[in-house]
Amino acid sequence: APKRVSAQGSPVSPKGYPEDASAPKRASAEGSPVSLLVKARHDAREIVRVTPQSADWKYVGFAVILFLAGLQGIPQELHEAAAIDGASYWQIQRWITLPLLGPTLRVWAFLSIIGSLQLFDLVYIIWGQYVAATAGTSTMATYMVVNGRNAANYGFGNAVAVVLFLISMIIALVYQRYVLRRDTEGALTEGKKR
Repeated sequence: APKRVSAQGSPVSPKGYPEDASAPKRASAEGSPVSLLVKARHDAREIVRVTPQSADWKYVGFAVILFLAGLQGIPQELHEAAAIDGASYWQIQRWITLPLLGPTLRVWAFLSIIGSLQLFDLVYIIWGQYVAATAGTSTMATYMVVNGRNAANYGFGNAVAVVLFLISMIIALVYQRYVLRRDTEGALTEGKKR
């Protein structure tokens, strides 16, 4: 078959694009970005190092909004009165701001605990089909998906979901009973005797 040539005289590829000898050649498969990504994907040490940092950054925005709302609920007069009484900046933070941020801190801790039990997206995005319980990368949610939906074992996946719900509910009830009790004592409208 005759060789195709472009208007400039350089050979043309079968797809119709000119083959330029001066054009950069593609990297070999060993050094290509895709192979590096695949290699990093299997490097458990890197994933163990990156996942907690990613999870931290994922929830920072929500924590900032919670704490800003909590800070706005603290009356400025308390800070001014403490400053007039001679308290330093750090004493004001320690004895006024932190105690009044207590309910916000407890709610944030509660939501973080429940969120960590249901962690799925970061682990599944990073590991994908390579999530394994033996590698220390599996959470209850990824275990549910891999051994339930992906294995076409829907009943088992539903059972894992129910167990995850029960664990979350027990932790929530215990946390509410022992930690959040002081925040809800005045808010409940039970028939109190006068």
